[in-house]
Amino acid sequence: MGFGPLTPFLEPDNFLFGQYFTGEPRNRSHVKDPALDDLLVRQRRAMDVKARREVINDIQRHLAKQQYYVHTPAGTYIAVWDGALKNYGPNLGYDYAAGSSPPGSTAEMEDDRLSAACQRSKPRRSRA
Repeated sequence: MGFGPLTPFLEPDNFLFGQYFTGEPRNRSHVKDPALDDLLVRQRRAMDVKARREVINDIQRHLAKQQYYVHTPAGTYIAVWDGALKNYGPNLGYDYAAGSSPPGSTAEMEDDRLSAACQRSKPRRSRA
């Protein structure tokens, strides 16, 4: 079974410890692996950068053998469109609506706001 995206952590310990250490709330697979727990604590206590990197490499090798989680790919989406474009909103979420925005959603309100701004900015003819 795969699972969805996690916060993009910048430090290996933030990702590894919470997800794999016994008893941690983010340990969704209820991993109980004393050897892994020892490695996780050792990487936290390592003061030398090279020694810590080696322990993290050992953790990765151990996890590759065990496969407690199967990570599914999650893409990064960037969307840009002209404000005058009507009835369009990109599907950047995990919904099944294929890009439609439910009534009252943030995307629909943003579309309405942009439409109104475009209407106000149109040049008007002077009556002379």
